[in-house]
Amino acid sequence: EQVKAFETAEKEEKRAKIMEAYEKAVGNLAEILPFSKVFDQRYLNKTCKLESAIADVQKKIEQVKTDLETIESVCGKYKLNAKDIYVRTLDLSKAMAEEKRLKDLEEKLEAERIQKEKAAEERRKAEEAKKAEAERIRKEKEQKEIERQKKAEEERIAAEKTEAEKKQSVPEMSQDVPTEQVAVPEKAEI
Repeated sequence: EQVKAFETAEKEEKRAKIMEAYEKAVGNLAEILPFSKVFDQRYLNKTCKLESAIADVQKKIEQVKTDLETIESVCGKYKLNAKDIYVRTLDLSKAMAEEKRLKDLEEKLEAERIQKEKAAEERRKAEEAKKAEAERIRKEKEQKEIERQKKAEEERIAAEKTEAEKKQSVPEMSQDVPTEQVAVPEKAEI
């Protein structure tokens, strides 16, 4: 039991020293990078030297700082999303993949929006063409009706004119003269 107690005390002391080195190195990343994310239980093994454990923790912290700077400089619109993925996974490639996924999604949505706008514009133009064609047909029918009425009027006028000419060319009997035959007395024989 004494050996176990000694080993436990040694491990706790080693852990405290590693934590002290962590706190000095972490700076303003403490919220993003808690001690539990950089600490590995293997550091407490007797085979792992304290210096190498501290160096490993510091290396991890520096790597996180570098990765966050990379995300900040490389990622544009979606850097917060990329940082969120990075903070959860501590994997720069996953964070960059998230940035790319979101960019691709935005491009796809933009392409769909443009395609929908084009389709709507084409439908609008087709409707306008359809209305213009309907208007052209209506005007054409209207013009034909006007021409038909004009022709009918001309025919009526021509018929009246022809009728009037017929009346003038055939001498008609005066209405004053009775059409009855009047008996003329015959001459008496003498």
